[in-house]
Amino acid sequence: MRKVRIATLIACIVLLIACGDDSSSAGDVYTYNINASLFVNEADHLLVMIPDSYPVDRCVSEGETFVWKTVIHQDKPDSLRYQFHGDSLFLSDVGSDGDASIFLGGHAGSVYGTWKYTFCKYNGQGGIVQCSKEDKQHFKYEISFSEGRVNVEYDIYGKTLLEEQKSDDYMNTYFMYLLYNKLSNKISAKCQSYTMFIDEIRSTNADSVQSAIQNCGVQVIEKTKNGGTFAIGGTTYTLTVNKDDLIFHMDEHEPYEESNIDVNVSDGITVCNAHFFRSNAVEGLCRAEYAEYMDLTTGLDGSGNEYSYAKRILIENDREFNKCIGEIIVKGPDGSTNPLYKKSAKSGMGIEKNIDRNILKLLKYAKN
Repeated sequence: MRKVRIATLIACIVLLIACGDDSSSAGDVYTYNINASLFVNEADHLLVMIPDSYPVDRCVSEGETFVWKTVIHQDKPDSLRYQFHGDSLFLSDVGSDGDASIFLGGHAGSVYGTWKYTFCKYNGQGGIVQCSKEDKQHFKYEISFSEGRVNVEYDIYGKTLLEEQKSDDYMNTYFMYLLYNKLSNKISAKCQSYTMFIDEIRSTNADSVQSAIQNCGVQVIEKTKNGGTFAIGGTTYTLTVNKDDLIFHMDEHEPYEESNIDVNVSDGITVCNAHFFRSNAVEGLCRAEYAEYMDLTTGLDGSGNEYSYAKRILIENDREFNKCIGEIIVKGPDGSTNPLYKKSAKSGMGIEKNIDRNILKLLKYAKN
């Protein structure tokens, strides 16, 4: 049994962050600079980067306890391959299948200089270039290579990015596609009982929702600011989004999102409640009683010794919520209500999904 009730724990966490972390900014642009030592192997077109160490507060795991303290953090070296195509610099992961991020601005034939990320990627298998106009609106990256040093400067337009992540029509999200399928599974062969993920309430997917409405016999009765009402097989359901908070926190070394979602789905008798809370581990939560919610990772200190620390905290009740929804699904002809579950493919949310793999390699020492 969990030591702390989920709803109570989330309330405590929100209070702790509000009172103990004043790192949020009302501005729209967050600028970060990261530095590393650079070794260039021109024969093999290889870049080897050793990130600079820096002091940072961590929730460090020490045996069965957690201690909030300042450590000198040192990331492991990283490597990228580089190629020139005309005026463009292609950076790719070592051992990759040829996928590369494309930069412009320097001098062809020499890696040294300042290069700007184009938000375009080369697909090594397909031989095509794909660009993201959306990411270009939210991020900016400049990489400067000099003898023995590399500097990465990146901007995050946090306010507009978070605004676009929050849905303005909860009834048109991927969450509803999953919900319609799950509730209708027993009366429609075209609908499947997927496992639902609560944070998909932010993922707009109108085409999938319309497909589920047609295939699963859904009648949308009303849409509201916080949800809506719909009917399936003679049963009327309501969706109520009680909370959908998304806050961007600025940190000297690690910008991050704090996400807090609370949703109810009801058939008029039973109310199925879903909770989702995700944030970086903060000082007030650096205690053993929260260990089961922590995402632990390892780092190197200034002496090269490995240590374990809590990177994030995640509290959700996806399993309990799915079980509850399974008890209010529309009954089939035989009256059965126990579907066979299939896992849905998560669409992925948040700032980190927007940063491609090769860029993350350059920025990871600012994000660990």
